[in-house]
Formats: sequence, C-alpha cells, structure tokens
Amino acid sequence: MGSGGGLPGIPLAIALPTLQVVSIDSVGKKINFQKHIKRLLQLDNLTVVQSRMEDLELGALDRGKCDLIVSRAFSSLETSLYCALPWLKSGGRLLVMKGPEGRNELKTAEATIGSLGFTDPTILTYHLPFSQAERQLIVLRKQNPDFIGDNKS
Repeated sequence: MGSGGGLPGIPLAIALPTLQVVSIDSVGKKINFQKHIKRLLQLDNLTVVQSRMEDLELGALDRGKCDLIVSRAFSSLETSLYCALPWLKSGGRLLVMKGPEGRNELKTAEATIGSLGFTDPTILTYHLPFSQAERQLIVLRKQNPDFIGDNKS
C-alpha cells in the first residue's frame, strides 16, 4: 500500500523470485515507472496496480489470501488497518512503516486493532543510514479468520 516508486515491492520481487508481489499506488507516474522496471528486469512475479487501496477491486488481490501487506508512506495506522483487513489471510501480517510518530499512532489505534481482530502489535525502531533519522516499523498479525471486513474506512 503506497508503493510510490516501487519500494519495497521491486526489491522484494528481485530478491525473492518465488514470491508473488503486488505493488499498489494511486499515482500514475509512479505506477508507470514500476511497470517500466518490471519490463526492463523481467519481473514476472511482480504485479503493478494503479488504485487507491480503498477502491481496490477484486481480481487485483484475492480477499483473505495475502500473507503480508506492507504499508509505506500511506496513511494513518487506523486507515492502514481497515484497508489491509479484507486482503490479509488469518495469521497474515501487516507491516506499517512510520516515522517517529509510530508509537503514538499505535497507542491511538489500540481499540481499533482489537476490534478488527489484529493482535501482537510490535514496534521495531531503526535509524536511516546517513541521516540517522528515526523510523518505526509497526508489525501486527490478523488473528480472526472469520472477520474479512471491507476496505472502506
């Protein structure tokens, strides 16, 4: 979600050729760049989709089948939860890349996390090379197999 110029989708598709990667962004220029790289590097395991996650139609992804969804520079944690929910399988993980505000967003979203069937919230803090700017990775697991929901927040 919010793949921009192809991060982390393109590197994942290169590094793990048996992994099926779907990269989604709403901006046409970014999607066109990703499609160009896909053709250039012959990344048959990469699917590039231009859509807002909230508007994503069936066929781009299979509901309840994704093992992992990565949200990068996308939206609030709560919006990421709602948008990822219908696509994640039970036991699937949501990784939300955040700046230094990640811990506060996690605290704000505690009730939503539980009500949507997400568990095991974890925050991993790291620093970017060169700038040393702090970033946080929020990891959650979808536990409730019966709760598919929709992606309208």
